Amino acid sequence: MIDYIQDAETCLEKADFVNARRYFSFARRDNPDDWRAWFGLARALTHDFTVIDEGNWKKFTDRARVLADDEGRRYMDSVVGQYYHAIEEKIHGANARLAAPVYERKLSSFRPVIQEKHNEWSEKDDRIFGTIMILIAVLVITSIVFLAIWGAR
Repeated sequence: MIDYIQDAETCLEKADFVNARRYFSFARRDNPDDWRAWFGLARALTHDFTVIDEGNWKKFTDRARVLADDEGRRYMDSVVGQYYHAIEEKIHGANARLAAPVYERKLSSFRPVIQEKHNEWSEKDDRIFGTIMILIAVLVITSIVFLAIWGAR
């Protein structure tokens, strides 16, 4: 199995944020309950917390916090805390430079937290449900058009 988290961290170390984001997205796709992929996406969007991003980084860190255990949350809090502090200094006119946070550990050194399975809904079920909804929409629209034409006579 490919370890997308490690590949993404290698990209972060090389400041290749586009590929880091791609690998973290793959990791999230393979395991949407792995907090490391969500937090990694926030790192990639903010260029490892060195630029102010107005995108989804906050949503990604919030999702990661929900999925992480206490150890993971402490790790994220220390990193994001440094980022907030630098942003606040920049807002208040100081010449604060957003320096890369000091990471005590790599994301890949953490273990994913096993999440409770909420349902057995699969991608196949999504496709079936979507197809049924499209058929119902087509049937309703066809009925409305038919009734409009029939009523116009």
